[in-house]
Amino acid sequence: MKILTDNFSWWEVKCRCCGRLPEDDQMVLVLADRLQTIRNKVGDKIKITSWFRCSKHNSEVGGSPASKHLSGAAADIYIPSLSLLEAFSLCAFDGEHLFGGVGAYPSDGIIHVDLRIQRICWIKHKDVYQYMDKEEAIAYLINLDKNRRFAKAMEDVEYGG
Repeated sequence: MKILTDNFSWWEVKCRCCGRLPEDDQMVLVLADRLQTIRNKVGDKIKITSWFRCSKHNSEVGGSPASKHLSGAAADIYIPSLSLLEAFSLCAFDGEHLFGGVGAYPSDGIIHVDLRIQRICWIKHKDVYQYMDKEEAIAYLINLDKNRRFAKAMEDVEYGG
């Protein structure tokens, strides 16, 4: 399959359910270039968990009817070498305005990035979307991480772990 950038291919763009690609590849090309910029900063792989979605697949996964995934202008990513907080910070505070939308999904460790025009950040926690500015989102993720570490420490004390 044809290469998009140094580290991303069209195979990663394809819909996970049907293998289709978007009809217009302009948004895919722009997003691939911006993801490559992040990849170059990280110096390690970025795993694409979802890029383009056909309308059927988007509906099956509970995506918004206006999802940027439908045009290939959004991707869900996982960066194994970074914590969720580090990955979110890198994408939201990139300094180059690479992404309009940046969302964090703590239960999955996934970051959503897209090419919308306005800057917006959100966190989906316990099936609730919470929209906030990027500073609030960072504070929220820090607090969430502290709570998880505290709960784990209490579990270790209780069960002798």
